[in-house]
Amino acid sequence: MKFWRVLFALPACVFAWLPYGEALEKSARDGRPVFVEFYAEWCLPCLVMEESVFKDPEVRALLDGNFHAARLDVDSGEKIMCDGELLGVNDCFADKLKLPGMPSFVVVLPNGMSAVSISGGLDRDGMLLFLWKVLKLGFAPR
Repeated sequence: MKFWRVLFALPACVFAWLPYGEALEKSARDGRPVFVEFYAEWCLPCLVMEESVFKDPEVRALLDGNFHAARLDVDSGEKIMCDGELLGVNDCFADKLKLPGMPSFVVVLPNGMSAVSISGGLDRDGMLLFLWKVLKLGFAPR
């Protein structure tokens, strides 16, 4: 009986990382921006955030309700559309967007252009503050 109470107490959140191309397509259709995490498997702050910040129900709900979330591995060699140019993920990260380190988070508008970014490991409250500021600035429809 306790199992069912716990099961029903869990938040109804369907947050999941999408492939970047799919996130851009969905963004173009519904107007919600893409929240992008630039990461690497060897990045310790990225791993810490994956295990703590992105598992937080409030962070997950805020991302799921207002953004299409995608992760890009800077070591992948994958080609992506980056501010109107087809570039490798690392070239987008370092050369085009000039992000200083990982993890870095970029909000990409439905037109495919980056709007705002922040770099460095964030705790739960720091991520919530960043996401709420993005919403307040009007980059994401409510």
